[in-house]
Amino acid sequence: MYGSSTLMRTLLQLNLIDELNLGVHPLVVGEGKRLFDSALPGSLRFVAATPSATGVVTLTYAP
Repeated sequence: MYGSSTLMRTLLQLNLIDELNLGVHPLVVGEGKRLFDSALPGSLRFVAATPSATGVVTLTYAP
């Protein structure tokens, strides 16, 4: 799934996510948009960070 933070939040609340991959781009426009209200949901743990040649870092989280 790409680009739907609203759907992602709903799936997280229902514990329907097997793996979450977040692409972090090295550019901030304005204030950005929060994916989570506070901290990362307790049901997820950090698994890996994979950088690309373009500077984008993919962060992987799993239950």
